[in-house]
Amino acid sequence: MEFVHNSSARPSGSTSEHSITCHQLHAAKRTLFAALSDGHIAVWRRHADVAQGHVDSRPQLWAGHTGVVRCLLLAEQEGLGLEGHLLFSGGSDRTIRVWDPAIKDASKTCVQTLRGHGGTVSSLAFCDGVLVSTSTDRTIQVWRARRPRRR
Repeated sequence: MEFVHNSSARPSGSTSEHSITCHQLHAAKRTLFAALSDGHIAVWRRHADVAQGHVDSRPQLWAGHTGVVRCLLLAEQEGLGLEGHLLFSGGSDRTIRVWDPAIKDASKTCVQTLRGHGGTVSSLAFCDGVLVSTSTDRTIQVWRARRPRRR
């Protein structure tokens, strides 16, 4: 297999001062998530003309963080979000945002904000319903998914 440069995309409205800091790809959904230095997450969804490698040139922008987004993690597990996956983002605003990409309304995509770090959230990991985060405050936080109560 040989890789060749095909195309590039830039979030509309972005300037040279707002760079992409990291990204995650959801291959099954043909969706690319890119964290931006201005606190947004740009979301490109690939459409019908897959054979030509076309990606929408205009991403949807999700707003939530008030500083640089430093890390992204796409977690897949039955029962997560509407379609079995969630996107976690950690930022310099000391928060972790939980996003459900299945929600198409950008103003409602952030479904939860986790607070507990005293510094920039620098990395994220997820396994079996447990989210682990690290921070420049030299701590590791463990977050467990709470199951809804049955009546």
